Amino acid sequence: MKDMNKLKEVVHSIEMEMVDLWSTGEVTYVMKDDPEFITMIMTAVHFDREHFRGLGMVIGEA
Repeated sequence: MKDMNKLKEVVHSIEMEMVDLWSTGEVTYVMKDDPEFITMIMTAVHFDREHFRGLGMVIGEA
């Protein structure tokens, strides 16, 4: 169970970094340097929009 809690902490940390990328505008620089990372993030956000909205990410529909 301890390992599962650690995993949840790591996932939460990664999610908060993703939210920060958008809120600070840093995502535009990451898009140029690591497009695969952005693709991964967008896939995760697409499949769990409500979760990320709860973390403070503003998600629009294109």
